[in-house]
This record gives sequence, C-alpha cells and structure tokens, in this order.
Amino acid sequence: MPDLSALISARNLSSGHVLVDDGIQTITAGAILALHDQIPRGLRSASRVAVAPANAAELVRALILLDKKVSAVLLLPVNLDPLRRLDLAQSEGATVIDDLEDVEVWEKPLWPPLTRWSLVTSGTSGDPKAFDHTFASLLGKSVLPSSAASKPVWGLLYDPCRFAGLQVLLHAVAGGGRLIAPPAEQDLATRLRLLWRGGCTHLSATPSLWRRILMHPGIGEMNLLQITLGGEAADQPLLDRLKRTFPRARVSHTYASTEVGVGFSVHDGLAGFPASWLDGGKPEVDLTVREGLLWIRPAGAPVPGTGRGALIDAAGFICTQDRVRLDGERVVFLGRDGSVVNIGGAKVHPELVEDTIRRHPSVRDCAVRPRPSPVLGFILAAEVIADSESDGEDKSLALEIKRWCRDHLPREARPALVTIVKEITLSDAGKLQRTNGA
Repeated sequence: MPDLSALISARNLSSGHVLVDDGIQTITAGAILALHDQIPRGLRSASRVAVAPANAAELVRALILLDKKVSAVLLLPVNLDPLRRLDLAQSEGATVIDDLEDVEVWEKPLWPPLTRWSLVTSGTSGDPKAFDHTFASLLGKSVLPSSAASKPVWGLLYDPCRFAGLQVLLHAVAGGGRLIAPPAEQDLATRLRLLWRGGCTHLSATPSLWRRILMHPGIGEMNLLQITLGGEAADQPLLDRLKRTFPRARVSHTYASTEVGVGFSVHDGLAGFPASWLDGGKPEVDLTVREGLLWIRPAGAPVPGTGRGALIDAAGFICTQDRVRLDGERVVFLGRDGSVVNIGGAKVHPELVEDTIRRHPSVRDCAVRPRPSPVLGFILAAEVIADSESDGEDKSLALEIKRWCRDHLPREARPALVTIVKEITLSDAGKLQRTNGA
C-alpha cells in the first residue's frame, strides 16, 4: 500500500498547489513532499509515539513524518482531557512528541512493519478508547480522482484526529483536492463563512451538526456537490431537507466508526440501508443482524482494529453496538445500544423519541436525555428548538410538544420535561452527548 506522499505524487500536482488551508496558514504539495525523507529528531530508535496535532496541517505533517518510520502512532485529540491523554499515551507505552517542527533527514531506507495508527473514540456513550488501523484501513474507500479530474474542495468541521475528521482529510489530500480547515475555536457561523468564501464543494458532518448548519441564513448559497452524513443515524426529514436546500449535491449517509473503520455508504436518499445488503447481499462488506444489533465485517479484508473494547466473533464480525430493525425493504437504525434508557422497567431509545418530536411542525431540532428519578429509575427530558422565534410563547409550545408526544408515543417514552432552548450543546465530535441510562 502506498503512503500518503506517494498518493500525492501520483496526482501530478504543481509544487505550489495548496492542499490544506486553515485560514491562517497553508501547506502546499511541494512542502508536504519535501518531508518524505525526514523524521522528528531523536526518534531513530523509538517504536511507539503519541502526537496531538493542533490542526489539520500539523496532522498531515505527522502522517508524512511518521508513517513507515515508527511501528505505532497514537493520535491524541487536542481537546481531550489532559489526564486522559496522558493515560492513553502511557497505556500504549508511547513517547509523546511535542514538536513536529524539529526534524532531521533520515539517512537510510526504512523498512519497518506497517505503522499502526491508533485513534481515540469520541466517548459519546462511554469512556474514550483507542482502536488500531493501518494507513490502508484509514484510507478505506476514499475516492481518489485522476489528475485530470476536477479537484474537490473539502470543508473540515471535525477534529482532524478523530476518525471522521481523518477521513475527510484523506479524501481531500490523497485525492489531490484542497482541504479548508477552519480553526476549531471559531464559532460555527465564522467557520461556515470561511468554507463559503473558499469555494467548498464537499462537506461532511454529523446529522446533529447538519441540523445546526441548516439554521444559518443563506446557507443554501454554498455550492455543495457532495454532502456526507455520519456518526449518527440520519432521519428521513433531514435527508429530504438537505436535498431541497442543496439540489445539486449528492447526499450520502456513511457508516464508519473508530472501532469498525470504513463500512458502507448509502446514496439513495432514504434513511437506513437496503435489507438486501444483509447476509452477503453487498459485495464490499458483510452485514448481519443478531438479536437486534448490527454486526459488520469488511469482505475479503482483515478487521482493521485490534478489538480492544470491541466485541468480535471468530469470523471477524464486529458488533457495532447499533440497534436496528427491519422495516419493509429497509434496515433502519434505532440508536446506540448504550443509549437505551430504563424507564420503569421499559427500554426506551432516546433517538426514536427525538425523531417523533422533530416531526412536529413547530420544531426545528431537539435532544432527549435521561435524568435520574427515585421512582422510575430515569425520566426523559427534552430540549427543543422552535422552528421560528417563539416570542415569549415557550410555555405553550412546551405543552403542545407534550400533547404531541402523548398522541404519538407510548407512556414510558414521553418526556416528563420539555424545555424550549435556542441552542443544543453538541460534543466535540459534533454529536449529541448522552448519558448511559440503561
């Protein structure tokens, strides 16, 4: 498998072609390729290292400087709790590299084992864990256009050290396009303006983040040609709204995770995926459902992760921990198994409650989370964003939402608390942060 520098070379780009632009600095194809024969100083004998690149440009440097030169690299998200970062590095026996700028020319050919790249999960439904990949499994099914093809301009709204962010980076850089990576500390409106001004044509985000993006006035003026959703289940109203707002774009829902790697993508505009893909029906990946949980295995390829913290059977199938159900000719996602809440002995999926509330005509978005209850174990609390300014009528809308839930949900799934809010807090990975209430 070629490394990143070889893939960039194959694009036949000019040395001045900008591959990464974060609004403050740029990194060109020539500057990246010049790093191929260099390595961070003092690592001649190091076998395992840990790095925390502050931005996408630094991550590209790390990929070039370390791939095939050390045996293992742990990518540490900058916003991860410092103590947790230290624990993860120590558990890997990794030497922490603080300065990727201090490099030297490597004086001899390097032929070590394939570098193991360890990525950290988002911790949405549990403590962050590290899972292993090779460069080949990270690249996955990235579309690598020929040098004659038009170059896509990707926007990066994810942390580049998370699996989803790294996928976006590799699509852009290995494909010879351009990556616009606004600083994470900027607010979403500022980052979206930078993407629009830079001519972003391809954008990936979680469904939760896409709902927030769609709230911005004039967002439909972005000339998007590819919209990708991942990290959470995409419901039909969201998919339909994206297609209405960006009629020229292909809308794809991608199933990928730190644990599983790159799984599959759905391009037909429908929520879930075709039931015909189960049990050998999709050549690129093996999918099966056991006791309501989706299991996945890349067909004809080794499992990318080592399985630390993951449930893997003898045949190499990984349990995704996603609950699904067969609905006619579709398999639809119900939610993460770890997010199921015990309400008086009944198991409730917060995601299904959210889907129901979002169908109310006065609701733009919502989040449902468990709260402890001395009587029922847990109750559900819903935060709701109104479709328009409520002008002081928050209380009446909250009551209307409760009536809506009474008409459309079983008793145990009805939120006991409904609050109208202006914004819903998302995790650093762009997902709704949930507490395990099982």
